[in-house]
Amino acid sequence: MGSVMDLTIGVVSLEEVVTLIICLMGSALFSGSENALVSLSEAKTKTLIDDGHVTLKLWYQQRLRVLTAILVANNIVNIMASAMAGAIAQRISPGSPQMLGVTVGVLTLIVLVFGEITPKAFAQAHASVLAPRLMYILIPAYYILYPITRVLEGTTRKIINLGGWDLNTVESVTEAELEHLIAQSQQSGDLDAHAGQLINQVLDLDEKAAREAMSPRTELVTVTRETSREEILEIYAEEGHSRLPVVGKNIDDIVGVVFIRDIIREAKGSKAEDLMREPVFVSELQRVDALLREFQLNRLRFAVVLDEYGGTAGCIGMEDILEMIVGEIRDEDEEESVIVVSPDQWVVDAKTKMNDLGDKLGHDFPDSEEYDSLAGLLITQLDRIPEVGDIVTVDAFEFIVEETDEKRAVKVQVRRMDELEVTGEATAVEAVTSG
Repeated sequence: MGSVMDLTIGVVSLEEVVTLIICLMGSALFSGSENALVSLSEAKTKTLIDDGHVTLKLWYQQRLRVLTAILVANNIVNIMASAMAGAIAQRISPGSPQMLGVTVGVLTLIVLVFGEITPKAFAQAHASVLAPRLMYILIPAYYILYPITRVLEGTTRKIINLGGWDLNTVESVTEAELEHLIAQSQQSGDLDAHAGQLINQVLDLDEKAAREAMSPRTELVTVTRETSREEILEIYAEEGHSRLPVVGKNIDDIVGVVFIRDIIREAKGSKAEDLMREPVFVSELQRVDALLREFQLNRLRFAVVLDEYGGTAGCIGMEDILEMIVGEIRDEDEEESVIVVSPDQWVVDAKTKMNDLGDKLGHDFPDSEEYDSLAGLLITQLDRIPEVGDIVTVDAFEFIVEETDEKRAVKVQVRRMDELEVTGEATAVEAVTSG
């Protein structure tokens, strides 16, 4: 058996083996180049060029021609590799059809693994690093094959145009694809987690309504037409609000807005009606992204939010919109809305938005159109105004009302329940339901 093997190997020339290896290397080069370049998005390619990888300019400007050159070159080396593999197989097994079949199968497997599958997988995984370097080899190949690629490109365009398609059309990136790209960039470390969160918050603005960002009517600090300049300055010193709605008959009749900077410039003895500006009204259902554009175009900083019946739902300022993106913005003397008592226990201001609370607690609470804040959650769950000692359970969290005023909860203790408590809670609910 050993002597036969020695004899069969001896009939294959060194030139044939070297030629096959060179063809395999060429196949690996062009297969890997194709995957590396195609894996780069247009934005990523532009970023790499801006970072100094100028070899990618040709790919950025002539994608179809470069890709055609790669495919032509890859086909040439693959045909040569197949022909050489066939010749070697014939020499190894000249008189044995069975052995010839085995030899062809083994050589085909070698070509597939080392000339196609492995280089493509490796190149795709390291596209950003390999693509600029591979272009040093591809650029000469592109110009050598230019006459062929030019003819093939022209033929391809004519065929595609006959079908009514346009090769120059660039498909826009959807919001879902962009969010997926952000998640991938965060996982790979190319994008900071906080930066990724900010981008996602901006993308979510088109899904948020003004009522989710506004200060509700129950929290508004207002003045009347007759409120003096001095009284307004006192209110500003106590509350810290730089813009105050001016009410007429009642809270649903807002007739103007006073700006503290206007008040400071005026002489003593002035009243709110002398200093107020015309109020801007927006619907509580208006999308936040559209409202932000309106603020920017009209140089606005403050608007009164109306409900579907024309009553005052609340007020919204530029800071409220920014808080939807970056989270809560607190003044230096403002208390924390969420105070950490222990790793699994917190004391929370009931006015805290559920989204902000979820960020603080590391939990994604379910969205609801019925409420935005923790106070609203408690009212919805209890179906009444909360009282001290009331307990509400949501997901794996227990909310205990610690302090109230006449209209709502003020402070709430939040506790993360352990697994046994959560299981027991679920079992109790099932028992009540079945009963």
